[in-house]
Amino acid sequence: MNLLAMENLKAEDEGLVFEGAIPIRVETIDAFPQDSTLVTVNEKNEHVLKSSLMPAEPADIDEHDDLAVYLKRQEVKLDLLFDMVAELLYREGKMPPEVNIKLTSHGVEFPSTLGEFNTGQKLQLQVNLTLPEPRPLMLYALVISPASEDGLIAARFVGVSQTMSYLLDKILFRHHRRMVALSKSSS
Repeated sequence: MNLLAMENLKAEDEGLVFEGAIPIRVETIDAFPQDSTLVTVNEKNEHVLKSSLMPAEPADIDEHDDLAVYLKRQEVKLDLLFDMVAELLYREGKMPPEVNIKLTSHGVEFPSTLGEFNTGQKLQLQVNLTLPEPRPLMLYALVISPASEDGLIAARFVGVSQTMSYLLDKILFRHHRRMVALSKSSS
């Protein structure tokens, strides 16, 4: 574990950490986007996270209400279509490979197998945090620690809106809650 980098990340964020294998693509960039572009990127990311936070199961409906039954069927069809699109993207190689990462709402650690990165380098990340959502989060980050003995590179996010950070925290909390429930059920 890259302790120095995690200390830097946790200095701003004492919150939850996602640890797991997810599709991620990391590329170096010469400069971060302008503020107007970051606003648009944040809006798109917020939309992705909001759709991911919608309940997987629709609320109970009155089976005698024809419109409610019809809408529930349409929702099931759309969910199936979403799953199929995500699966096709995986099969066609359009999604980046899954790698083990550590993610907070303020930064990320990823393996050095994704490339050589040095302190101060600017990055563009595409993170498919919530599958089967085929749209990745687009994040910008600054490398704060190059690969250490454990082979992890640490980067701090740049230009993330408060709303985006809040929604990301909600996703991380949901993941944490599910991990706790899983560990309780397996003990």
